[in-house]
Amino acid sequence: MQIAGIEVNDKVYKEFSAKMFDVPGEKPMKLRTLEIYATSEDVKEHDPDLREKCKAVLEQVKAAVLKAQRDINGLSFQPKHDKFSGYIEDLRSLHSNASAEREELQREYEKTVKHWREIETTGKTELDRSRAKTNRLEAEKKYKADLEDLQERTRAGIEKIREGFSGHLTEFYSPSGAKLDAETVSLLKSGLKLRGAEIDALADKYKSNVTMLRLLGEYADEHKIKSKNIQMYYTRATSNGSHESSVFDSVADMITKAVSSNDVSSRVWGANNGHFDRLSNEAMTDLDNVVVKPEL
Repeated sequence: MQIAGIEVNDKVYKEFSAKMFDVPGEKPMKLRTLEIYATSEDVKEHDPDLREKCKAVLEQVKAAVLKAQRDINGLSFQPKHDKFSGYIEDLRSLHSNASAEREELQREYEKTVKHWREIETTGKTELDRSRAKTNRLEAEKKYKADLEDLQERTRAGIEKIREGFSGHLTEFYSPSGAKLDAETVSLLKSGLKLRGAEIDALADKYKSNVTMLRLLGEYADEHKIKSKNIQMYYTRATSNGSHESSVFDSVADMITKAVSSNDVSSRVWGANNGHFDRLSNEAMTDLDNVVVKPEL
């Protein structure tokens, strides 16, 4: 049985079938009514605002249904973000704070070094020069210790973000019975041989459903159906997020360079240089534009 096009068990079906859903400016609606308004071409023509409001509410309902079904199936992982690019935004925030702290450490240390050099050339007594040298050595020791601490905290921050990102990838790319669309599964098992254009239409419909894309790809291969898009979708659906992981790793590597002990590297990848902003923005766009991705 299905709720909002999602295969669910009896408990979830009864829970959501009985609910009334609030639509801004409208009377509460049963789910079936909400689905009709959200997909009706007549409503689109005569009251497009109502249709858009119902579509927005329906997407929220779908997200709630998926969560409820995941909980029933024992899949306790809940993604932090709706989109994979959200984790790149987290890395950008980490970079902003870490690189700013790296630059402040550098400034404070260089102030001490500058003072020492001035005393070396202008100090009136050996005691002045000795004190300045002692201060420089202490500042250098503190600078190295503080920098190592920053690097360790930055690594830990990256790994925490990576943990959420990797969990989301695993959850998205793992096949699940909860994501099977019973009507389409029945169609594929019916013995009817679909045409390539029909397979393409179904692939477009399920581009955020890895389970269905894999099923469609295997059906097309088994029946030797020439399809324009299904091979592309199938390849992406069976990739386990290798491209997304590579994009994440490239941004994380830039952050590591921004807090490195190498002053040149830290300046190139730091907050005051446009390289990181440009490349991390491109990474977010890349993840938003992949053909198979979460869509709520």
